[in-house]
Amino acid sequence: MKKTYLFLTITAALFSVQINAQTCTPDPAVANIPGIHPDSATNFVSGTVGQPYNQNITVVVPQDTQVLPPPLPAIPFDSIRMTGISNLPPGLTYMCAGTSNPSSLCTWLGNTTGCASIYGTPTTAGTYSLVISVDAFVGGSSVANSFTVTYYKITINPAVGISENSNANFDVKQNAPNPFSNKTNIRFTLPTEDKVKLTVYNMLGKMVMEKKIDGVKGENELEIDGKNFSGGMYFYSLEYKGKAFTRRMMVTNN
Repeated sequence: MKKTYLFLTITAALFSVQINAQTCTPDPAVANIPGIHPDSATNFVSGTVGQPYNQNITVVVPQDTQVLPPPLPAIPFDSIRMTGISNLPPGLTYMCAGTSNPSSLCTWLGNTTGCASIYGTPTTAGTYSLVISVDAFVGGSSVANSFTVTYYKITINPAVGISENSNANFDVKQNAPNPFSNKTNIRFTLPTEDKVKLTVYNMLGKMVMEKKIDGVKGENELEIDGKNFSGGMYFYSLEYKGKAFTRRMMVTNN
């Protein structure tokens, strides 16, 4: 039984995220890998007070689990239901979706792939340890195995203060134009001449671009070509000496 509960815990917090909370798309790259993506080691992306937040997780529910060695049969997963997420940062909420029982969008059947959404605009900085409540139904039983998952965290960074908006501090502006189809520019300031790392993630939280930029002291401008991306929502992050700013951008070329 310990193996059963261990596997249920691994497959527990079955959800993914999107910006408008109406639907979400599982990551096809992990469609055949049972479990949660990203995993607990990667964890959820951080956010910033006053900036729209979005985190994507793909759910792959296995068909069954082999608790005892063959020739004893495997125990089928009937369904896994997420009953709630508590301790979300203020301003964030969630909604579930996926290939599930249509009467409960937070229920995923065995041998299916689904997702959910954590979204909103955070209002309070801090590190929040989420508590995810889960019911698992296995082997045709109507009695749920209930437990909680507590290893996911969301860190919300403080909003940029007025004093930071100067050439003496690191600051990143919203790209313009946004949305864009051809090219857009990101303006940022640095207190010293140094390298800056640009990272771009898609809506599933998958990194699609990473590059190092030689920045100068004061005002800088970075151009991004929309031809390098499919149409959709992206998040870009600029990191300088361990401090990072994350913004979202919309590409409309496709």
